[in-house]
Amino acid sequence: MRSYLIKITFLITLGSLVFLILSCSDKEIKEIWLDELDLSTMTSGWKSPQKNKSILGSSIKMDEKVYERGVGVHAKSKFMVDLDGKAKSFKAIVGVDDGGKEVSSLNFYVLGDKKILFESGVLKKGEIKDINLNIEGIEIFALYVSDAKDGQSRDYANFANARFETYGDVTPFIPAKAEKKVANLIEELAPRINGPDIFGVRDRSPFLYKIPVSGKKPIIYSVENLPKGLILDSLTGIITGKLNQKGSYKVILKAKNEKAKATKNFEIIVGEQIALTPPMGWNSWNCWGKNVNQDKIAAAAKAIVTKGLIDYGWTYVVIDDAWQGNRANDKKALQPNERFPDIQKLSNQLHENGLKFGVYSTPWITSFAGYCGTSSDSINGYWSKETFGSRKFIKHGKYSFEKNDIDQFVNWGVDYLKYDWNPIDSISLVKMGKEIKRANRDITFSISNFTSIKDIGLYQKWSNLWRTTSDIRDVWDNGYSKGRFSQGIMDILRFHTNWQAHNGPSSWNDPDMLVLGKVGWGNPRENRLSADEQYTHFTIWSMWSAPLMLGCDLEKADDFTLSLLKNPEVLEINQDRLGAQAEVVFDQNGFLIMKKPLYNGDIAIAIINKGPYYGTAVDQFSWGETKARKLNLKKSDVNLNGKFMVRDLWSQQNVGKFIESINFTINHHGVKLLRLKKIK
Repeated sequence: MRSYLIKITFLITLGSLVFLILSCSDKEIKEIWLDELDLSTMTSGWKSPQKNKSILGSSIKMDEKVYERGVGVHAKSKFMVDLDGKAKSFKAIVGVDDGGKEVSSLNFYVLGDKKILFESGVLKKGEIKDINLNIEGIEIFALYVSDAKDGQSRDYANFANARFETYGDVTPFIPAKAEKKVANLIEELAPRINGPDIFGVRDRSPFLYKIPVSGKKPIIYSVENLPKGLILDSLTGIITGKLNQKGSYKVILKAKNEKAKATKNFEIIVGEQIALTPPMGWNSWNCWGKNVNQDKIAAAAKAIVTKGLIDYGWTYVVIDDAWQGNRANDKKALQPNERFPDIQKLSNQLHENGLKFGVYSTPWITSFAGYCGTSSDSINGYWSKETFGSRKFIKHGKYSFEKNDIDQFVNWGVDYLKYDWNPIDSISLVKMGKEIKRANRDITFSISNFTSIKDIGLYQKWSNLWRTTSDIRDVWDNGYSKGRFSQGIMDILRFHTNWQAHNGPSSWNDPDMLVLGKVGWGNPRENRLSADEQYTHFTIWSMWSAPLMLGCDLEKADDFTLSLLKNPEVLEINQDRLGAQAEVVFDQNGFLIMKKPLYNGDIAIAIINKGPYYGTAVDQFSWGETKARKLNLKKSDVNLNGKFMVRDLWSQQNVGKFIESINFTINHHGVKLLRLKKIK
């Protein structure tokens, strides 16, 4: 009887298999080209993926042959496709675009269901590989272009004639993301005075400080012991004026509304140091790129006010590259282009609202984006977009105009200068640094990009913040050991950690701008970081006491993004007057722990479930298997003695005592940010 049942089962199974094969064979096989798919989730180390073009925007050309169809990217690049077992084959020709350099090197991978189906090996310029893969039965398909682990830039990669043979439609695969959990959407109605408890100004500079207070409006502001020379607007909380005597002035900030009153001890330091806590604000580049204009800047400034970000200390509004016109005027000073018809009006609007105004420049003839810089080969500083707006003028000119430009910036009321070039040379840095120190206005001086730690003494003397890494993108980890493009959050963590000893008041290590909310470098889109990854990103920057410069579309900031930016207890960690950069004290089994001392004696701890290090092609992707993990945190793990009360800062809840150990469950790529107060 048992043998009979086995035979029946076998025949049924065989029949089902034959039916499946016949069913598939009856289906029409169609060709779907890679360039026909929605590539919005495809990453590229530089720019966005280009359909039927190289990443340079020119025809796809490899080994002297031009291809009409395909996709051009820059390493590192990743893309996932949901095949659902419907595909038959994948074909493509891959290689380095002829527009690349001789040093360019790439490695192409094709993966399916967590297995490597194809690896090209290292390809140089002029080398191509054919791909012709049977991918029947594959559920999740992935394309990955590595930089061959040499970190070279200009790794221009092409998928030429790339296409699927399928039995049905295929779509990009997007791993399920955790819900954007809003931890503190409901703001307290009672007034709360936010921001730092210290502020630095030079005795010869105009004073501008907006007391950041959250709570139900209207709010009435007052200041006890306000020094002579300063004036407070009690309805706006904006303090203006000038202090002529160097020294320390201790005051008490006060705020009241119909619900309650609030006070805060505050110290004004009049001396040579400014930016005593990390700058907080917004920069146009990660949102608008070269598409910036005056209306977009004004809209961002308005959003900072109307969405309440100003009430939490978000202050600076900075125009990045692409605002510059030329210097063909009597003063030989840099002027705005036609997209900024009245930059003086823009500056006045910002200051009237208690915000501060920033601009971008470079010591080169022409900036990265192709606009006028601080130097020229012409003695009168002549520059025009038609003549000099190309990358061949990314070089130092014979004549420089730092004094002319700073005089103009002072007249406009500029409060922040981002100065961008690479490599950072001491001559250009010192020239601009001296002019800023000479000016009778406080201008926070940010130098970019990718500075060298060996020159830290020079940076500390002449600037206030300096970039420690290359450009950030909204990716978790690209696995860079070195490189110039598209660094993810974990890439930057590995680079930035080495700068720990050099952080402090007026001396800030800058790991680049925040990539929270909608970003896009010209065309804002949904963020590619998961909700947990955005929590972790902001936590790390806060633990580092890093400058907090937003780059998102503030007008379209959702409740989740605003909840990240308006958590006063998290911002306190960043704005702590000690200015310590957290150290990594634990890095094992996929968990990383950072520890930071605070000015009042408390300790901040961040626990990150970082997952695997992206060392293999398979590990580059999230295949939909992301589970929370448990950690039993011991005091010995973070070098602590004594007993502590523990507060979870993202949920703003006390979680108990930390006596010997404490348990946490942390989401994949998620974080716990804790404040520990010692029990005496």
